Amino acid sequence: GQPVGQPRGGGELDGVGRLVERDPKPEVRWRDAQPPLEPHHVRGDQQQPTAGPGAERVELAPFPFPIPAERVQLADVVSLAESPRLGFGIMAMDGESFDWTLRYDEVDYVISGVLDIIVDGRTVRTEAGQIAYIPKDTAITFSAPGPVRFLYVCYPANWSEQ
Repeated sequence: GQPVGQPRGGGELDGVGRLVERDPKPEVRWRDAQPPLEPHHVRGDQQQPTAGPGAERVELAPFPFPIPAERVQLADVVSLAESPRLGFGIMAMDGESFDWTLRYDEVDYVISGVLDIIVDGRTVRTEAGQIAYIPKDTAITFSAPGPVRFLYVCYPANWSEQ
């Protein structure tokens, strides 16, 4: 027979009543993206450079929430009006650590330096050219043993309102 009601534990019912198991606690994962990605964006079949003469410079500002870290800066690269679903920007830290619970999915690409993401006492070290995925509702510690710059991509785009 088919299961009735909500399943117990880490699963959910699909459209026809079958139990679909899901990971009860997604983990932070990283991938090596070598060689480092060149700065560009893609429109159709053409790649348009975003660096060079006339390109907008991303100006970083202090982290917009109270955290016990002074040398943490960021800037969203696109506004919610430009990209209402997917947000991204640049973050920089220098010898700082702070606790954060993500209420959104996030992917971080380390441009330079080292970013440690600490989850349940386990450190995921992400270096220049590597990518980390942090699932929604994960409590972490962002930690930078030295200067680090990374690109963050988050869903939904309004991460600061979550």
